[in-house]
Amino acid sequence: MKRIFRLVPVSFGILLTCSCGGEATLKTDSTKTAAADSLLVKTDSLPVKPAFRTVSPFYFEPDTSVIEGIIETEMHWGPPGYGEDTLNDMREEMLVISLDKKIDVLAPEKGGDSFNETVKGIDRVQLANMTDKSLEKYAGKKVRLTGCFFGAHTGHHHTPVLMAVSRAEKQDR
Repeated sequence: MKRIFRLVPVSFGILLTCSCGGEATLKTDSTKTAAADSLLVKTDSLPVKPAFRTVSPFYFEPDTSVIEGIIETEMHWGPPGYGEDTLNDMREEMLVISLDKKIDVLAPEKGGDSFNETVKGIDRVQLANMTDKSLEKYAGKKVRLTGCFFGAHTGHHHTPVLMAVSRAEKQDR
């Protein structure tokens, strides 16, 4: 089934209308006027991906994605034994987001690497790159995070998919 999309200018930005049951959500932020910032669009049938994705499936880096959930702090055992000798192993505190909805993160069609392989049914994502102090203030709170997904590839990565966070916004529950 072919979906037809049409952009309609309105006083506070741009409204996307579609036929054939396509999904579209209008973001009514009067401070933003660019189409990419004003719309959150399900993009499965679009020929060109938007600047960021907000619905599953998502894609690994370099694509930018937006996810929502509650940030939690977890402790995992680190080197040297990663839990085999809890008297001598380091304790590693990490931040994860428990997602509102399970997501799928897909491997790139071309030019991917062995770390970024498709993972489906993800409900938790370890957070990386933003200084932990800047994200710690959101522990226990609902947030919207913007960033890039990448696959676990070290002993310090405790979820199969991580997010390099570039922006965090507190959300109302």
